[in-house]
Amino acid sequence: RGENKGGDYFVENVFEELDAPGEFFFDRKARKLYLYHNGTGAPPSHGVVVPRLRTLLNISGTQWAPARNITHSGLDFRAARYTYMDAHGVPSAGDWALDRAGAVYLQGTEHVRFEACRFERLDGNALMVSGYNRYAA
Repeated sequence: RGENKGGDYFVENVFEELDAPGEFFFDRKARKLYLYHNGTGAPPSHGVVVPRLRTLLNISGTQWAPARNITHSGLDFRAARYTYMDAHGVPSAGDWALDRAGAVYLQGTEHVRFEACRFERLDGNALMVSGYNRYAA
């Protein structure tokens, strides 16, 4: 998407279109990644993170057999893959959609806590509390 000036349509993974900061092209045959750096400084010397997982933590139970009494403290949740091109549901007759997913996904839980945790560079929902859940904090 480059600088987000393309309207509703965009082309992805075409080498000739690699012309704006933040864009990339992956040559599958050569197994080589071309990245147009953002230009705000030198590229990181430790490499580039390429997220592959959509959900980093999934805690799922049911209303009748919930996952219970779970506390996460001092954890960092980072680098989940982008989800803007994934299917989104329309929960009502409005003009908005919802991606029922997240880097952390809770369904069928009771008394789940996140204390002093950090959520960064997730490129989608950080936390999805879906369906039956009680006392999530």
